[in-house]
Amino acid sequence: MISSRGACIFCDGAVKDIFDKDMQNVPQNCTMVESAHEQGAFMPFNLQKCNACDTYQTKYLADLGILYSSNHYVPFGALRQEMISLFSEFVCQDQPSAILEIGGGNGELFTALAKSLTSLHYTIVDPAYIGPRSDNLTVVDGFYEDVKGIDCGTVVMSHVFEHFYDPVAIINKMQKEGVQTIYLCHPDYDAYVAKESITFNVLHCEHTFYISNAGLISLFEKHGFNMIRYQHHRGYSVFFEFSSGIGDNGITGQYIPRAQVSQDDACEQYIYTLVSRAEYLNTILANTNGRDVYMWPCSIHSTILFAYGLRHQGIKGMLDNSLFKIGKNTYGHNIPCFSFDKVVTNRSEDEADIIIVINGGCFTRELNIGEKANIEFIL
Repeated sequence: MISSRGACIFCDGAVKDIFDKDMQNVPQNCTMVESAHEQGAFMPFNLQKCNACDTYQTKYLADLGILYSSNHYVPFGALRQEMISLFSEFVCQDQPSAILEIGGGNGELFTALAKSLTSLHYTIVDPAYIGPRSDNLTVVDGFYEDVKGIDCGTVVMSHVFEHFYDPVAIINKMQKEGVQTIYLCHPDYDAYVAKESITFNVLHCEHTFYISNAGLISLFEKHGFNMIRYQHHRGYSVFFEFSSGIGDNGITGQYIPRAQVSQDDACEQYIYTLVSRAEYLNTILANTNGRDVYMWPCSIHSTILFAYGLRHQGIKGMLDNSLFKIGKNTYGHNIPCFSFDKVVTNRSEDEADIIIVINGGCFTRELNIGEKANIEFIL
């Protein structure tokens, strides 16, 4: 069932709604569906700011059974593939013999690690795992919050921690169960909310809180995990290694509020950039001069705008080159997904004029758009 937050998830402080009124009819799922007539489940949407530590979080939480009813973790693109390769190398530096991965998705990280760590015993906890199986892999069907009895001193998470509704409880659970080392690949939220590199992938139905990189480090330290090393990856991700216990620097783990590690309120600016972007695109949709409007990519980087006021009715379709998405429809709003190459790259001069809205953020660098007389690109 849909639930709502009444206090800050990090410090339990009082929170205040960002928007005067809740948005309505926001989909509870980010996956693709086969039928254009499939009925989705919806929820209200608003954001909250903590009065004490300035944390930003979503007010409403989707039903987990709906949000993760099917595995939509089918990544696509060179940046993502590079991240998996580099994060695998990051983990392999310490040659762990046994690993528990929370949220294994399609098994891409397991596959990469198993190639380098030949004697590795691997366990994946995931309610909808769709990856490969092997003799050295144990798959536990369920949410990590509900799973008990897994004895493993090393945990890896790749773009998973930001999905937890109660991240503090997750850290405490790992501490209680004797986890010694955590390898965390986390979205680079500092880069995502920065004006010069903004990526629309913070504060939506899946990523329900914002925390800076420094705030993330201090959060783990407060709950008993000292940071050993970290590595940035092209404004997309940051790799961390945390170890249980107090490190050589003597840090005892006082949580540093986000506002104390940021020179300005970049997250608030990010939020209102999303609102402004939705308003601007609504004016585009109202003045198309008969041209069809498409959005790229077919992912949360575009659909997040519906929660911030974008009217989806005027959008002809989403664009992507992922075979998992082409020919399907977005959950809830049932917007069809078409091939980016077919609609854009291979578009002939005699085809009708169209408008393409680009929302890829750090992924936009993968596009080779060029110039076409019959396509207007909105960046």
